[in-house]
Amino acid sequence: MSPSNDPQPQPDLPVVYGQVGGAHAFISVDGEALRTYGEQIGGPDGAGGLVSDLGDEVSKIFKSLTDLQLGWAGQTQEEAGAFFQRLDACMTSLFGKGGDTQSQANSVLARVAFSLTLAGNNYLSAEEAAYQEFGAFASQLLSWGGGGGNPENVTDGTKSAIGETF
Repeated sequence: MSPSNDPQPQPDLPVVYGQVGGAHAFISVDGEALRTYGEQIGGPDGAGGLVSDLGDEVSKIFKSLTDLQLGWAGQTQEEAGAFFQRLDACMTSLFGKGGDTQSQANSVLARVAFSLTLAGNNYLSAEEAAYQEFGAFASQLLSWGGGGGNPENVTDGTKSAIGETF
């Protein structure tokens, strides 16, 4: 959108995007923080860290609840059994099966943690590539100097494409 077509600012409307509601979006990402948090949450491979610790604690709670269902009888026992099957499926999806490293690595939370780490690495790689490219560009610009000092003063009007009167 050209500047002449930009809408006039309307201060009574909320800013939708950009720093001042203009036609530019602004996203700030700290790649190092993303990578660090991803590794803390899921470990270096996505299947450890806080996700694993939380999964262990949830497994202990789930085992205690499963032991409780043995004491129920009749329709309550059937309802409890169905509930625990759904809960087990949900917990398996989130954390993976205890003792099954493949299942744990493919769990939802492990994938989220791994994705954070991967996103952080991607942002850092892009930042490094941009830094390298602009560094090379700057060194190319600086290497093109003529080395002859300042340009010579030309006062002869016949040597110019622009007519001058002296």
